[in-house]
Amino acid sequence: MDSRHSNNANSWFLIAIILLLLVITIFAGTFFKSENKLQVLLKNNQTVSCFFAVHDDEQKIIKAFVLFYNSMTDRIASVHLLPNTYSTFIKGGKQDFYILSETYAAGISKEEIKNGISKLLGTQINYYLFMSKNNLIKYVDLVGGIEIFTEEISIPAKYIYYPSGIINLDGDKTIEYLTLKKNNENEYEELKRDEIFIRSVITLKETFQDLFNEKIISEHIYPLWNTNLSLNDILIFYNQINTRFLQGVSNYSRNFVSIIVYCDRDIKNNKTIFLPKKSGFWVKKEIKETLTALEIKEVKEIGNKITVQVLNGTDIVGFAGRCKRYLESYGFDVIETGNADHSEYKNTVIIIRNNEAKALKLADLIKCKRTIYETRKPDENNINSKIDVKLILGRDFDGKVVK
Repeated sequence: MDSRHSNNANSWFLIAIILLLLVITIFAGTFFKSENKLQVLLKNNQTVSCFFAVHDDEQKIIKAFVLFYNSMTDRIASVHLLPNTYSTFIKGGKQDFYILSETYAAGISKEEIKNGISKLLGTQINYYLFMSKNNLIKYVDLVGGIEIFTEEISIPAKYIYYPSGIINLDGDKTIEYLTLKKNNENEYEELKRDEIFIRSVITLKETFQDLFNEKIISEHIYPLWNTNLSLNDILIFYNQINTRFLQGVSNYSRNFVSIIVYCDRDIKNNKTIFLPKKSGFWVKKEIKETLTALEIKEVKEIGNKITVQVLNGTDIVGFAGRCKRYLESYGFDVIETGNADHSEYKNTVIIIRNNEAKALKLADLIKCKRTIYETRKPDENNINSKIDVKLILGRDFDGKVVK
């Protein structure tokens, strides 16, 4: 009798050990698989995607967009959504229609919000990152502000004014810029400002390595985010970007693709909603084509053996230097920068000196329509004799293209 009890006890103990080992194995496998997911995506040169949402104190989503990044080509695409986009989401296992801005406050999980956007766009999004409005303000201030190019914006009744040109926004001004509504402005104009903001964020500053390191990210930046990206994931991605930075890659807005999810306006329960056009079929097609394009590395040396002089025709300090770095990323040889004869150029001008075909390559890149021939014959003993194209920057140049 005692022998049978002893055998049974030993058997149950053995079964418990086996079950425990099985649970540990499954947990460990799931844990390490999750931790290494981003590393695997980057290693295999797959496109990584993340849904971003900014919400107010009542958890109403006020900004929503998706970023796609391909590590092989270093190309980025963004998809911008109106907060009042009306689509299907799952809550408590039941699928129903919701206004995107109300999903988070309605108790729909962040994972299901991400999955609902994935379904709308026709591609599975890897990650989500939610941030409160106040934390976005803290983030922008922490990184020294966001530098954007803007047209003149004046709303006297709200004491809002932005001069045209490149300006640096602190945290509060960033929120104001992203949420302001001009008179008679449609919803998509606001999304275009979102695009300008994203372009600025993905153009790394020269001070990138001073602003970001593993300690700053771990202790100050990561706590501002509500995300399914682990801290380890974030540090893996940071090290990827930092390695690229050391290799001279800092301008991720180059060959940047932006998509707006256009909708049809409707009224539902006395609320304005926006239904994706053609039930979202057109945007799924756009996304598919964009993801394919992200895998194609653009030819960098379009400006090979073209010498350029860049002159700043504005009062924006360092404008010519920033343009120089941008043109050099395309292979142009900028052999001289400086100031123009005055600082009140409204329009950017390309002056053709030695070769019209070379000048037109630059004009095509920056979308400059004003090209003129230089009338004076260059002095062969002067440095100007080596310059193919002279570029005078005006207020209409946003650092990359002429607006």
